[in-house]
Amino acid sequence: MVEVVDSSSGFDEPNKDDSISSSSMKVRLSPSDAITFAQEGIEISGALTITNTSDGPITFKVKTTSPEKFRVRPYCGALGTGASVNINVLLLSDYKPASIIQDKFLVMTLPLDTDNPSNNQINEAWKNSDTQKVEEFRLRCRVSSN
Repeated sequence: MVEVVDSSSGFDEPNKDDSISSSSMKVRLSPSDAITFAQEGIEISGALTITNTSDGPITFKVKTTSPEKFRVRPYCGALGTGASVNINVLLLSDYKPASIIQDKFLVMTLPLDTDNPSNNQINEAWKNSDTQKVEEFRLRCRVSSN
């Protein structure tokens, strides 16, 4: 499952047929369909976990249709086989939770040739990536009801 996304426009709505448990996928996302944002003290944030289920290292990137609204940490990195990373997504204070319903996130992954790559190696991998090797996952935004 590889789809090309025009970076100048929003992301397509995720298909219901997209299965995160497909054997061809190299990662597992939790949650798999939407990031739920909730109030935690004075912050409104959501979380996403990316787990590398492939037999080799991968790199990941997280993008959004509204980068001015969100702070994503970490937004990119590398994962060894079986490793996981927790992604924190913070809604910036200038925006109301109701404004994020139409926003989406794109998680992209790419196989790597080396374990523990430097930031320069990760950047080079993305610059020189074969689009056929990039896996893409789309997530919607949801606001917690509490």
